[in-house]
Amino acid sequence: MRVVRLLLCYVLLEDYCSNVGAAITSDIVHQDFSSEQNTATLLDNNVPSFATAIGNVTVASGREAILSCTIRSLGKYKVAWLRKDDMMVLSMGTKTLTNSHKFSLSLENMKPKTNLTTGRNEDEATWKLHIKTLKEQDRGCYMCQVNTKPMLNQVGCVDVLVAPDILTSGTSESEVIVKEGENATLECKASGRPPPTVSWKKEKNDFLLRKNRDQFTKVQTWAGERLELIRVDRKQMGAYLCIAKNDVPPGVSKRVYLRVHFSPTAKVKDELVRSPLGTDVSLICEIEASPRTINVWQRGKQLVSISMIDL
Repeated sequence: MRVVRLLLCYVLLEDYCSNVGAAITSDIVHQDFSSEQNTATLLDNNVPSFATAIGNVTVASGREAILSCTIRSLGKYKVAWLRKDDMMVLSMGTKTLTNSHKFSLSLENMKPKTNLTTGRNEDEATWKLHIKTLKEQDRGCYMCQVNTKPMLNQVGCVDVLVAPDILTSGTSESEVIVKEGENATLECKASGRPPPTVSWKKEKNDFLLRKNRDQFTKVQTWAGERLELIRVDRKQMGAYLCIAKNDVPPGVSKRVYLRVHFSPTAKVKDELVRSPLGTDVSLICEIEASPRTINVWQRGKQLVSISMIDL
């Protein structure tokens, strides 16, 4: 009974019904269309037809998709747009039947035309469905339908492209710590449509990959989600960038710092330093270590006082 009242309300007070906001199924549209089919047939003997196919469109997320349905000889029949997967009616005639501002309708290319040979009315009009601020859930097919008997319909599909995004799951932390001589693996997972390509590069210069036991080769970039470094050397320590790109700009990147721990080594510039009595003297010792060390000076078995050292 409630459906009958809704239909009666739509027929008598179309403007009011457009604000009802309920999801109308294709069955209800069929009933509503059928109520006007006999009248339309009496007034216009021309049979509507689609002038062109709707076609498919591919649009980036956040932009607007437009599907165009061009109909010839519509006469007094009505046109509706539906979302195909759940058959939700988005528009009927010139009215949008959804409270969402995502969908809107425009009517273009009104071309009054009479076939001089047959005398038939062959007017053309294009009914455009606008889908604004596209999201992934808007991906799918949409149906343009005319309430002839049997109904005419054709389908156009929307593919939504999505810019790349680096995923937390499956991606290395911002810092990876490994001991010198061990293997290290840097991983980077990314999503997007189309699936993005992932590559690695070092932040400031080329990076080194071990060629054999004692030799390294310089590499500008490495393609793939996994960068495997065999028997890591301290020369390979630094910041690496994971870069994900697809057809939708901008690309994205994540910085992963590879920290290599190794035992301290000490180098003394001059083992023997001569200086006149009573003058200052500088002893230089270079320490290389990771992590940083606490350094002290010792004379024999006695620690040298910090007050005597100018660090």
